[in-house]
Amino acid sequence: MLIGVCVPTARETSIASFLEAWRPHFDRDDVLLFVHEDRPSKSFTPDTPRLRHTAQEDIDRELGAAAWIIPRGSGACRSFPMYLAWKERCDYIITLDDDCHPESSGGDRFIDRHIESFERDRWFRTIAGDEPRGVPYARLGLLPVALNHGLWSDVPDLDGPTSLVRLREPRTACGLLRRQEPFEEKPVGGQRRHRKRRQHR
Repeated sequence: MLIGVCVPTARETSIASFLEAWRPHFDRDDVLLFVHEDRPSKSFTPDTPRLRHTAQEDIDRELGAAAWIIPRGSGACRSFPMYLAWKERCDYIITLDDDCHPESSGGDRFIDRHIESFERDRWFRTIAGDEPRGVPYARLGLLPVALNHGLWSDVPDLDGPTSLVRLREPRTACGLLRRQEPFEEKPVGGQRRHRKRRQHR
């Protein structure tokens, strides 16, 4: 079994912190790391074994006239390292943002828990008592799992109707990301929002 972990980044300090935090969990023979720097060319060199570091120039080199299909300037650029992981014949592909860090409790089983999810049947809930966004309202059925999507813990990603009737209160999720205190503030569309460091378990 081979697992590809794909991370888009445009921030050297964030990816350095990410790699350091996840090193104990990704330092295994069945994991390949793919870091895509969303800049025209590489501006730093990660000191991590079994890591392939790419930038926009690599998209052009790899895909030529079809390079337009990979978005630039957004987190959707993760499509390129995911494509590379597919070319490496990875059995599973995991993608994370560069501000997701493992939680102290359960983070060591992050990969194994996601792989185990593929042994389930189709839809299962990761938030006790609520519907996470993306789960259909009907025709759930039983099919093999092809995609497992983790959630932030303490910040439930609820569906629209549930969000309308519930406050965004902390609640337990079976797995996954926890947001911490704000670490950066940026203007967005004339407003200011807080970007928060997130933790994964």
